[in-house]
Amino acid sequence: IHETGAEPAMLALVSVLLFALAYSLDDPWKGAFVAGATLGAIALTRGWLPAGVLLLAAIAFTGAYGDRRIERATLIMLLAFLVFSLWPTGARIAHPQEAGSYLADWWRWNRASVGMPQAEGPLWLIRNVGWYAWPLWPFAFWTVYSWRHFVRRPHIALPLMVLAAGLSASLLSVAPSDREFLIAVPALGHAGEVQAFVL
Repeated sequence: IHETGAEPAMLALVSVLLFALAYSLDDPWKGAFVAGATLGAIALTRGWLPAGVLLLAAIAFTGAYGDRRIERATLIMLLAFLVFSLWPTGARIAHPQEAGSYLADWWRWNRASVGMPQAEGPLWLIRNVGWYAWPLWPFAFWTVYSWRHFVRRPHIALPLMVLAAGLSASLLSVAPSDREFLIAVPALGHAGEVQAFVL
């Protein structure tokens, strides 16, 4: 990562989320704790759209794999909300006059950035995803094809769920861009790593 900003931070946070969810299969509570904190940080970094679709993917993964599924999913949701709420709470305490208008603008921006899928979203995906995800997508597709009979296994299902979250974020965005698709890039990389073991 050669620049500072929200997009490289989100790329790193999605990678941490992938690790935390995979680690939750070995140590359910530590993995769920890190996943929840990471989702809260993603909400702080890029807003509710990426955090929301990734939260759904994390809950789906937690609900399908591991022990104490409901408790872990609840912990993930609560920690995501807690980590996110530190920022607005701290802003209201430190600067009560300025925080009100700033947070209102932030909420307005979040609401304006999410919409029903329109023709622009799928067209953007068709035009850009092949180039944007190069050279990872051929390896990712080959991995899914090679492991197609094991698609319900966690090491294949997790990157597919995160990839679906990235595609959903791109489709639900009013103005789709590579910022939403950044969610899927770590999942494509993970699929390539799984394929490397086959080779």
